[in-house]
Amino acid sequence: MTRFDPNRVFRPTEGGSELRRLAVRGAAATMSASALALGAQVISTVILARLLTPADFGVVTMATTFSLLLANFGLNGFMDAVIQFEEIDQYTASNLFWLNSGAGLLLAIGFVSAGSLLSRFYGNPLVANAAAGLSVGIFITALSVIHQALLKRAMRFAGTSANDVIGRAVNTAVSILLALKGWGYRALVAGIVAQQLSVMIGVWWLCRWVPSLPQRTGKTGAAVRFAAKVYGRFCLGSATQNIDNLLVGWRFNAVALGFYKKAYDLFSLSGGQLTAPLHNVALASLSKLNRDPVRFRRYLANSLGILAFVGMAASADLTLIGKDVVRLVLGPRWLESGRIFELFGPGIGVM
Repeated sequence: MTRFDPNRVFRPTEGGSELRRLAVRGAAATMSASALALGAQVISTVILARLLTPADFGVVTMATTFSLLLANFGLNGFMDAVIQFEEIDQYTASNLFWLNSGAGLLLAIGFVSAGSLLSRFYGNPLVANAAAGLSVGIFITALSVIHQALLKRAMRFAGTSANDVIGRAVNTAVSILLALKGWGYRALVAGIVAQQLSVMIGVWWLCRWVPSLPQRTGKTGAAVRFAAKVYGRFCLGSATQNIDNLLVGWRFNAVALGFYKKAYDLFSLSGGQLTAPLHNVALASLSKLNRDPVRFRRYLANSLGILAFVGMAASADLTLIGKDVVRLVLGPRWLESGRIFELFGPGIGVM
């Protein structure tokens, strides 16, 4: 995909009816891909819940509580900056690529070094091994951020959505295969890293853009400041969402955290399948309506109304039958997760 013109400026998406058409197609593509990814995740959850123990899931959760925060350094920062800027050129994009990649490398090295501290904090030596494996994924993710952002800025959501589904399928296949071979918690770690590697290869293939050497443009600083604000808000939200995992793992053990985390994953999966896939579609579409507040409010209100209608119905249903669903899907070993999931049910519609 060539998206920079001879003046090295990224070609903008057309407005008006063309924007509406691309937004609708993008939403349809992301929702379809989300349904496929959900199917892959359900298959993975059902099989892995029978092959692995709650303790295996707990150990990985202890490490991912921190690794996901670091892996999202660019995904929730530089990606938003690239998508929403009115104009971005080849050299600014290249500068952001090198900055993000360098930061990813430093964060990966730092996370490996902190593995022993995490093991002592949780009282579980296996956490250090999980952290070492997940650190590789932090750097791999950093290499894909700007390419993903350029694709989504061009509203190529069909390609990025298909790539995400493939990554999810790779995660499922690798995790199940290694779990069958007796890898335990390491199967989950390998699946996560394999998914990140698959996504990186995919976006580099879809967006055949090669970054140039760093060069002063006068725009990089503004992009970095914007990205820092976005990532700061993400860190605050992530801290509030993961403090429960931190406390359960620290106060109890990997088994208790495994039960709790599985219940919470099912809860967040229900709402996340409605909202998360539409984030970048909404960002790319609504950013082009900044100067048209009437249309902006109308588009936003209509979207929220549809999501709330579907979300409240799912919330009521899962509150009533959540325990039985978990027992049926995961097996009797996970009954405790079912009890916890029923308590989460009313929050699905609210979220």
